[in-house]
Amino acid sequence: MHEPIPYATIHARPDPAVCPRGGLMFFGIVSILAGMPPTLMTMAAILACVRLAADGGPAFVYVFVGMFGLLNAVAATFSIWAGIDSIRCRRWVRPVIIALAWPALLTLLLMIAGLVLCAMTYVPPGPTAGSGDRQAILFVAVLYTMVAAVPGAFLIFYTRGAVRETLAASDPSPSWAEASRPFCCWRVMMLATSETASDP
Repeated sequence: MHEPIPYATIHARPDPAVCPRGGLMFFGIVSILAGMPPTLMTMAAILACVRLAADGGPAFVYVFVGMFGLLNAVAATFSIWAGIDSIRCRRWVRPVIIALAWPALLTLLLMIAGLVLCAMTYVPPGPTAGSGDRQAILFVAVLYTMVAAVPGAFLIFYTRGAVRETLAASDPSPSWAEASRPFCCWRVMMLATSETASDP
């Protein structure tokens, strides 16, 4: 009985008709573009620190601006890195994006609900002195709704079974996000959707 030769074995590839490589490229580009604003914010924080150093600003301002720049640098690095590896079909992108998109979406939905509740409860309707505040709060709620559509779209796409199969075929080895124990909380959040999403 002949053993199959590993390098001669043909690995299964996703069906081109349902292969979401175009979607992976699209969301990768969106992720890269999403990393541009925090990149600019990081540059602005660096310039602000340089100017504060020249003017002799207080220490607490250095700390605030430095933390602001560091957080934006981390966000920009992750967003651009995830976008590039989504285009390259690296499987670590999927679990990490699912794990981060869930809390982002839930946080935005809670903020939207709070804003609408505030507008309906504490701001009187009609042509009163507070009607302008009511419209402003509802306008902000609409903006948050539009922002919430971004993590929602990422969740809908990356929890598809076809995306899981495509990434597994393109990058067969288990990713660090799937194999590392410190990220078990991410895997718990993934189980809420990804393991049950089998539609292509």
